[in-house]
Amino acid sequence: MNKRSLEITLERVPPIPEPDAELEQYSTPATVAADLVYTAFMLGDVDDMNIVDLGCGTGILAIGASLLGAEKVTAIDIDPESLEVGRESAEELGAEVEFIEGDISILEERCDTIIMNPPFGAQTKHADRAFIEKAIELSNVIYSLHNGNTADFIRGFAAELEAGVTREWDYEFTIKKQFDFHSHDRVDVDVTAFRIVPGRYHIASDDDEEEDGY
Repeated sequence: MNKRSLEITLERVPPIPEPDAELEQYSTPATVAADLVYTAFMLGDVDDMNIVDLGCGTGILAIGASLLGAEKVTAIDIDPESLEVGRESAEELGAEVEFIEGDISILEERCDTIIMNPPFGAQTKHADRAFIEKAIELSNVIYSLHNGNTADFIRGFAAELEAGVTREWDYEFTIKKQFDFHSHDRVDVDVTAFRIVPGRYHIASDDDEEEDGY
């Protein structure tokens, strides 16, 4: 499956049915989900791997990983309604994903790769910290989406946890009005994706992309 086919398929995954503002539940756009998962695939971090999606929502990233050949995919979220949508979507799209209801703190089994879109920390300051900490604890490599304004913090926090950002790139999220405090019908948010590797003190640069050939 090429990236465009993956994107078309992931467009069939419904958004979070009843988003909670305190949990910062924003659905990942299919274009971003497909590009993030496909990038991980091209870098050798998906095919035949054990993948976990922390705070999965309706499971768009987890489903994408399964469709690109992951050996095992686990998706966890505390929202039972979103998980039910995810289960139905995975079955419909032919993806094999184990959906777990609960807080990410309950996970203990290590995996190869974590792909996630955690809370940005707009409502609860540093809400993304717990996700980064758990991801570094459990996996060999992390792909994570964050508010572009927090890029310096993400790099520094990863370093504090003895991990390094090996690559980063930008997206633009279009978020439609879904909460009472939203004053516009839609807003574009700059989002940065990070590839984080525990135990590697390295900052991403243009040279990395040339060396990787991707």
